[in-house]
Amino acid sequence: MYSQPRHYPPGASKRFALEQNQRLFDKAFALQHAAYEMLERSDLDAETFSHYQALKTKAHNQAREAIEHLQLVDRDIA
Repeated sequence: MYSQPRHYPPGASKRFALEQNQRLFDKAFALQHAAYEMLERSDLDAETFSHYQALKTKAHNQAREAIEHLQLVDRDIA
């Protein structure tokens, strides 16, 4: 019923956590890039700008989450 404990190479946990962190930063960058692309549209109007602001806020929050995650990784994983 219970699985045997697995033994991973030293540093595997931190490497995995850092890979996850990179994915978080990549997502934040993609959101930010998508937001800025909205400003380049020729049909920019109030609704599009509102959507830009929401996307930019989401990107900012994602970046903040990635930074907090990285701080936890640095503090808690050897």
